Amino acid sequence: MVALSGFAPVTSAAAPEAESPPGMLVGVGLHRLHIHCTGRGSPSVVFESGLGGTSLDWVRVQPEVARFTRACSYDRAGYGWSERGPEPRHADRITGELERLLLHADIPSPYLLVGHSFGGLAVRLFAARNAPRSVAGLVLVDATHEHQFQRMESAGVRLPMAPTGRRFVISNHGLVPDALPESLKPLAQRLALARKAIRTLYGELGSLRHSARQVGAIRRVPDAPVIVLARGPPRDAGSGHHRLEGTWHDLQRELAESMKDGTYRMVAGSGHYIHLERPESVVGAIRAIVDRYRTVRAPGTDVP
Repeated sequence: MVALSGFAPVTSAAAPEAESPPGMLVGVGLHRLHIHCTGRGSPSVVFESGLGGTSLDWVRVQPEVARFTRACSYDRAGYGWSERGPEPRHADRITGELERLLLHADIPSPYLLVGHSFGGLAVRLFAARNAPRSVAGLVLVDATHEHQFQRMESAGVRLPMAPTGRRFVISNHGLVPDALPESLKPLAQRLALARKAIRTLYGELGSLRHSARQVGAIRRVPDAPVIVLARGPPRDAGSGHHRLEGTWHDLQRELAESMKDGTYRMVAGSGHYIHLERPESVVGAIRAIVDRYRTVRAPGTDVP
C-alpha cells in the first residue's frame, strides 16, 4: 500500500537507467510490456503486483513455484522494464493489456492468477472475463477490496486509502518494500524512481476508486478455487490501527466468502507484503490449487 501524505513528493530527475530486463518485451498495442517466465507445466501462474510494484516483488516466490509449474511475473505498463501505456490507468485497461500480453507472449491457459493488493482487483476482473475456461484459480495476497474505502471511512479510520481529488502527494516512504532482498533494493529503487513509474503511480492512484467500482460491478464470481491470504494480526495497540486492521480482516474474510469456492487464511507474522515476508505461505497456496487442478485435468495436460 503506497502512502499518501503531505511529505515531499518523490522525484525522478536523477534516476539512472536500470539493468537489462531478465525477461522479454512483448507488444500489446502501441507499447510493450516486460514478462519473465520460468519453469514449465500447467496451469501457468501469473503474478500481478500492487501499486508501484514490479516483477521483482515476486523474487522469493517465483523460483519456488517454477519448480512445479510455469511461473510468469510481469511489469504493468509504466513500471519496471515495461513501457508507459495509455491513460487512464484503471483495472479494466490493465486487465485488457494483460490479456493481450499472455496471448502475444504465447503463455498457455489455464492461468492461476496471483494478485497482491491493487493487483487483486485486476486479477479478479481477469477471472470474471475469462473463467472458467481459462482460469484455474486465484490467490489473493492481502488484496484490495472494492468496498474498502467506504468501509474504512465509516469505521472512522483517518487514513487516505485513495485520493478523492485530482491533486495529491505521494511520500517517499514505502516505494521499495523493506522485505525485498538487500541485493535487489538498489535496482528496485532505480526502477521506482524512473519518471515513467512516478507518472504511472499517480495515474493508478488517481483511478483507484474507479478501478474498485469496475470490480464492484462484477456480477459473476469465478467458478474456480480462490485462496485469500491476509496479513497477520496487528502488533501495536493503537486504537486507530486496530480499527483499520479489524476492518481490513473483515473485508478479507468477506472476499473469501463471496466466492463460490473461497478459503480465507491469516498469515501470522506477516505484514502487507506476505509474498516477501512469508513467501512459503503464498507458494503453499499456489501449490494447493495446482495440485487440485491436476487431479481433475483433462488427459494430455502438460505437467512437469
